[in-house]
Amino acid sequence: MFTVHRSELCRRLLQRRSLSAASIERISREVEARNCRFHVEQRNPDAKHQILCLPGSLGTALTDFSEQLNSGIGDEFGLVAIDPRGLGKSRMTTNGVQFVREYPADFYLQDALDGAYIMKTLGYNKFSVIGWSDGANAALHLAANAEVKDAVKK
Repeated sequence: MFTVHRSELCRRLLQRRSLSAASIERISREVEARNCRFHVEQRNPDAKHQILCLPGSLGTALTDFSEQLNSGIGDEFGLVAIDPRGLGKSRMTTNGVQFVREYPADFYLQDALDGAYIMKTLGYNKFSVIGWSDGANAALHLAANAEVKDAVKK
């Protein structure tokens, strides 16, 4: 078992790292959760420590986390970056109705719950979460929400 201090995790997320492409898998997929088909970009999906990456306002997995998805942050970490509901390639309900991004009063909580249920659907019961801009606000909601907060590694 290993322990990574939060500042070390942040440092690794922000720096460029060259990892063996043969040992690290990167995939794009659709995941159905909470009546939406979400576009998800993953790096190293079999890693023990998974990190949910929530993009900022109008951002997507690739606009806000492409460097981390391409370079990684270490062999022991996996990344799951999502296109939020109604943005990027996440514009379809599970019954095939297309829609655009809306901003209800609780959209941070909506994004937080979407992220948590995407991780659950992917089989990750415990994970860390980071966010950029609005994604950071959603990450705080996820870590504090009684329904899903136990999934967040603290």
